[in-house]
Amino acid sequence: LYLNSATFVGDAGLALAAEVRTWRAGKVQLLLVHESDPAHGGCDFENFYATTPEDLVAGGLYSAPAVELYPPPHRDVSLALVAKTLGAVRRTLAARLSLDRLSALSTVEIARSSVARLSLAGRHAEKGRARRAARPLARVS
Repeated sequence: LYLNSATFVGDAGLALAAEVRTWRAGKVQLLLVHESDPAHGGCDFENFYATTPEDLVAGGLYSAPAVELYPPPHRDVSLALVAKTLGAVRRTLAARLSLDRLSALSTVEIARSSVARLSLAGRHAEKGRARRAARPLARVS
């Protein structure tokens, strides 16, 4: 769960809270990733206690430690920690050389790509919800 200043804020935040409740009910294990770089909407972790619905906080959403995404020059280390937490393993040079170009991406590049996709997906979902909310309701005859 990518946590930044927009997490659990507005209509998109309400929709995210509903998804998180569904995941938790289904016993989906969540990895909390806390964005601390202001260029990416980073904020103090305490902010989430004010914006997260009470039932999620009381239910232990923040009981597990979050992996923090630091700004450069420490960003790559943070991304490697995210990837490692997700199960990435270090490959030997010989193993990397025997793989094709795509699978030879470093752990840091994979994590950076994943975080970028999460960030973009959140922005696209928010825009989509705004467009749906702006549409006139269909008439029922």
